[in-house]
Amino acid sequence: MSLKTKKTKTIKEKNINNEITKYEINISALVKFSLNNEKENTINISSLGSYVAENNYSTTLSNEKTIVENLTENISERILEEINIKINDN
Repeated sequence: MSLKTKKTKTIKEKNINNEITKYEINISALVKFSLNNEKENTINISSLGSYVAENNYSTTLSNEKTIVENLTENISERILEEINIKINDN
C-alpha cells in the first residue's frame, strides 16, 4: 500500500483593507493498494475546508490546526470506506 498526500493553503477572502480574512485548505490523498496480489487499486480523495484569520496569529494557527485535523479525519474515514467496498467486491 502506498499513500501520497498533499495540503494546499490558499487565500479565500480579503477585506477592503486588503487584509486576509479567510484561508481555504485542500487536502488530497492518493492511495494505491492491491488485494491478494491482484491488480492494483487506486483511490483519489480530497477534502476542502476554510478557516478564519484572526487578529492573533496563534489563534489563526489553532484554527488551521483544527480544520486540518477535521479534514484528515474525513479523508481517513472515506479511504477506509472505499477499501471496504473494494474488499467486499472481491
